Amino acid sequence: MSTSTIKLIKHNTLNETLETAKTLTETLPQDFLFTTVLPTIKGLVEDEIRNQYTPLRETQNVLINETASIQVEMNDIKENLKNTISVYFENVHLKKRLSNLTKILSFKNLLPGWNGEGTEGISEKLTNIALDFINLPILKYQPSVFPTGRASIQFEYQKSSGDYLEIEIFEDHITLFSEIDDVVTEKEYLTIHEILGDINAFHARR
Repeated sequence: MSTSTIKLIKHNTLNETLETAKTLTETLPQDFLFTTVLPTIKGLVEDEIRNQYTPLRETQNVLINETASIQVEMNDIKENLKNTISVYFENVHLKKRLSNLTKILSFKNLLPGWNGEGTEGISEKLTNIALDFINLPILKYQPSVFPTGRASIQFEYQKSSGDYLEIEIFEDHITLFSEIDDVVTEKEYLTIHEILGDINAFHARR
């Protein structure tokens, strides 16, 4: 309860008491008034204030408790929502990874000439390299996966802005091509660590 509310209760009660005391001073002896009447009036004022204050204080305590309870429930809801979103994205990532693994395994069936004359096949060694890359626990972003006629497997990332990142995996090396903000970049003979850094940097751009 606010200080202003308590002051208002005291003020109203005191006014009523003073009106009563004014009448008494006109009819009672002064000694009796100071020794008996005024102490009694003081006690009545205190009781009245206490009687009016206690229900308000109890109501305030109830509101405080209910607010605390609501806050706990809100925190629980936020935590549950956070966990639900996390599980959702983990499931989406897992589904994409499984889809990519299935695609890459199917590339083993691509023999020379699979996409026209001069097209090279996809070797088991190459598919295993690609499978290991897709299965990396630290690969946060699953790519779109395609076979090429150059005996390689291509991983692609593309944003709605048009920014594009391409990783091409060969049996003996890895290359990178990107076009970001109309700036073309090409790299060759990259390590897995370097490739992961480029993928993360690509997705970190806003």
